[in-house]
Amino acid sequence: MRKRYHKYHQNGRIYQANRGDSARVKPSKPRKKTIRFVIFSLLIVFLIMVGYIVYSSLSATNNIFAGGISLDSLINRDSLKQTDGITNILLLGKGGSNHPGGQLTDVIMLVRLRHKDNKVAMISIPRDLYITIPGYGQAKINEAYTQGFNSQKDVEEKGRAGAELTSRVVTNVTGVPVHYYITADFTGFREIVDTLGGITVDVKKDLYDPEYPDEGFTRDGEYYKTDAFEPLSVKAGIREMDGELALKYVRSRHGTGVSDFDRAYRQQQILYAIKEKSLSLGVLINPKKMSDIISSVGNHVRVSMSVSELRDFINVSSKIGNESVISRVLDNSEKGLLTSSHNGTSVLLPKHGDFSQIHSFVKNIFDSVMLNDIAIDVLNGSGVAGQAGELAKTLGDAGFNIAKIGNYETELKNTTIQDGTDGGGVMAKLKNYITNYEIESLDQTDKIVIIIGQDYGN
Repeated sequence: MRKRYHKYHQNGRIYQANRGDSARVKPSKPRKKTIRFVIFSLLIVFLIMVGYIVYSSLSATNNIFAGGISLDSLINRDSLKQTDGITNILLLGKGGSNHPGGQLTDVIMLVRLRHKDNKVAMISIPRDLYITIPGYGQAKINEAYTQGFNSQKDVEEKGRAGAELTSRVVTNVTGVPVHYYITADFTGFREIVDTLGGITVDVKKDLYDPEYPDEGFTRDGEYYKTDAFEPLSVKAGIREMDGELALKYVRSRHGTGVSDFDRAYRQQQILYAIKEKSLSLGVLINPKKMSDIISSVGNHVRVSMSVSELRDFINVSSKIGNESVISRVLDNSEKGLLTSSHNGTSVLLPKHGDFSQIHSFVKNIFDSVMLNDIAIDVLNGSGVAGQAGELAKTLGDAGFNIAKIGNYETELKNTTIQDGTDGGGVMAKLKNYITNYEIESLDQTDKIVIIIGQDYGN
């Protein structure tokens, strides 16, 4: 029997049904349109979320990179600036606007990257080094950023002016150009470490600071400090550190055997730990992690590289192993290139009156770092005034580490070199400057004493 159908109208639409089922007929739902609407709505929400994340990241990125970012900076492949195959990057650490003396740079470190073999040298410059700030006179080097910062009325230009003035001063001290700078305040440093999930540090010796101040920041970012102490204790060994502990570790200044120079070594150690964690598998290739880092430090870090230059720098850094890193601190030890002065205030000065010896050390750090490990005394036993000073300057300009200049207790006929290095590479290099001498052993390792005799220069 042939089925019969009838048609009916509802809301202007025609429906067809089996006559026998007419009692059960209901208008069908427009499901496809509903599904399309839901998908479209979810897509809009997703795009809004992505847009917000991108906008937040770009806003933070504009804060981080000098001159902001542009489509051109994202597309172009700028190679890193370099001089004689070496890129020099100045790292500056400061308290920040919410911290007392927040524009004083207590961390000043020059990082030299040699491209031909991916070697890196980290040279810490002590904050108490007494220098001339162009346009402002003599002061400690950590005041240079403050002077540049305060010279600008435009808030957006203050950080750049501070970093550029400090770069000029560091160039005067080291004798090499500063191609880029990176500045970070305490908050930026702490948030970088925390966003990375902490860092792993090989603490070489116990650190106990009974006078570490009870200070910190509130949730609103306000700095606070009490008159009390919050003793800091970090035991030797492999330690996991979050941002707060890492910041305390690099800032601690008190305790037995602790000095600003010890702190500089700790700063270099933490920097390398951050680099290792940043380049570990899954961090730099993880967009969310990178977005988190950029967003968290946007107001606390400044980089004078373009986006493409930073990309190249990260690529080169990923190839650097621990064995390729040279760490040095300019200090006032016997082997150091600085001396202490207490004329009204405690400052550090170049040991030989100018920065020429430091220039030579920095310039030749990759090839002659061994020279700085051997302390050399130059004593005059010839009876002719000024000869020790002349030889010391010649050797210092060549990169040798001159620890002392003076007169010998008696006059000697023959120039004598007392060697505590077992005839190592430093002695071999000395032969280029002193050709006629007698050799004696010295019961003091990593030490050479040159006694100029009456035959010197003959």
